[in-house]
Amino acid sequence: GATTAAGPAVAQPKAAPAPAPDCSAAYRIEQKLATGTTWRMCWHYESEAGLVLEDISYQPPGETAPIKVLSTAKLAQIDVPYDDGSVEYSDLTGAGFGQGLMNMAPTECPGGTIKTVKVPEAWDPQHANVKGLCTTTRSRGHAYRMQADTGNKVFQKQGKDLLVYTVNKVGWYEYITEWRFQDDGTLNMNVGATGSLSPGDYDAGDGRGWPLGKGAKDYATSHSHNVFWRLNFGLDGSSKAKVEQYDSTVSP
Repeated sequence: GATTAAGPAVAQPKAAPAPAPDCSAAYRIEQKLATGTTWRMCWHYESEAGLVLEDISYQPPGETAPIKVLSTAKLAQIDVPYDDGSVEYSDLTGAGFGQGLMNMAPTECPGGTIKTVKVPEAWDPQHANVKGLCTTTRSRGHAYRMQADTGNKVFQKQGKDLLVYTVNKVGWYEYITEWRFQDDGTLNMNVGATGSLSPGDYDAGDGRGWPLGKGAKDYATSHSHNVFWRLNFGLDGSSKAKVEQYDSTVSP
């Protein structure tokens, strides 16, 4: 009779594990979103710029390894000129932005984790360890939607974001600086100014500003907050990679 024998089993190659960012666990942020995308990065904290993100990578579903995006990302400056020409502040380098990191309550970081930050040159050296860095996820609505050509089937998916943010107090303002990493590879940076208005800037003498108080007799001097960012790109691929800008002109 004939005999048959199974050949030696052939091991299937496994995808190499994704390399962890080059930092300790306490300074590492790694989040796999519900749609399958993973963002990885490290962080540290500076006395002027505040939060600095490093070695940022993005790994969408189907990719076997992370894709490098940025070497470093941080605020560069917040320029605050007043409309009456009396003053112009540099809130990062001249007003102690990084030194004013605020503690956050758990309710300010819903569903997330608040990391402890050691603040260099803190205003209050006795309380330099601040629970001031929130990492969490948040739904952003539709990632995509398409109605089928036939029938009533709808193809849709809800998008998810990784949020990383801090609150820094400068004078009368509290700045919320938010980094938003989306599951489609998009990166958004946002800064919001909240808090109270400086009582020293109520001046109705020149008729400018925003009316306040009874009868709108008092004015808070109008001013702007101009935010500048510093992004060091560390893109995968050729060293000749470049950023291109395309401009279009609308003719009459």
